[in-house]
Amino acid sequence: VLALKSPVSDYLGLIPTREDEQDIKRWEEKGVIDVTGVDGEIRTLNYSFYEDAEKVKAYEAAQKIKIPALIVHGDEDETVPIEQSKRTANLIENCRLEIIEGADHTYSNSEHFEKMLNLISDFIIEQSQDK
Repeated sequence: VLALKSPVSDYLGLIPTREDEQDIKRWEEKGVIDVTGVDGEIRTLNYSFYEDAEKVKAYEAAQKIKIPALIVHGDEDETVPIEQSKRTANLIENCRLEIIEGADHTYSNSEHFEKMLNLISDFIIEQSQDK
């Protein structure tokens, strides 16, 4: 079985400068770029992150998954757009998508966190009993 919590399926889609070729070129020349996270913290990303992200084909990989899968995602996630999980769930043959209303990326609300844990553990137990 496969259980995913707010997974990133498109890293390039999360890079703020991805649409500006000049910014990407400057990033490559400098070797690093500073980005501000949704938490307001500034993080430095090496250019190798961009190079690796270009190689990752998560949506293609999702189509090859044949085992039962669960994706849990909060509808208030400001880090990973919920659309990524919706698309991934549609590509996996046997996938259930559970959306937790009001939950952010880290499930900072204890009720959301508990619901996420219960969904994942119940899914794993359910799948192990089906064997």
